[in-house]
Amino acid sequence: MYQSVYFDKTTRSAEVMLRSLFERFKQIISEKVDVAKIIPGIQNLLINSFSDETMLLNEYLDLDDHSISEFFKQCGKADDEILKQFGGGLNARKLYKCTDVTNFTEKTHIFYHEAMNCVHRNGLNEQFDLLEDRAADTPYKQYDPDDETPATQIYIENDAGKQVEIGTISKPVGELKTKQSLLRIYYPESIRDDIDAIAQQIFHGGNS
Repeated sequence: MYQSVYFDKTTRSAEVMLRSLFERFKQIISEKVDVAKIIPGIQNLLINSFSDETMLLNEYLDLDDHSISEFFKQCGKADDEILKQFGGGLNARKLYKCTDVTNFTEKTHIFYHEAMNCVHRNGLNEQFDLLEDRAADTPYKQYDPDDETPATQIYIENDAGKQVEIGTISKPVGELKTKQSLLRIYYPESIRDDIDAIAQQIFHGGNS
């Protein structure tokens, strides 16, 4: 589940874009401008949810999937290129592409620097068009009584009839104790070929 769902690059792309959309929306609200002029049809409910004002319980409960879906559509027509890019992209599933640099930690900073140069050359936004995504978790945590929030230990009966912790006799479960982590760099599809060429040169010495 971690590799195929939670860490899936398409799933993570949508999450990265969603976070960035909300970040940009909050920036606009903090600028004290008329948000309705930038995003025609925007609900006050959404504006209030990102302001410093305390939300009422009924307002919070009204923030459902439909509200957010409509928010994507409205942002896709916004008078702000960043909102339009993220809102329209999420609504139409035109998601950011990525380069996985998890196994290239020693050269990641070089890659990021060159990728940022690519963003500048193409007239893109350095804050929102080159996004770092880090994630890490341990699928199965063995019980530790000294931990502040100890995991629930799973016991099974072995061939000798004794109860033992499942990770001690199950190789697949034992492997799940290893921490899973990733580091990906996300960017618009328009610069995908350029970024691929940069990654090829830095991580593989230009060999195809």
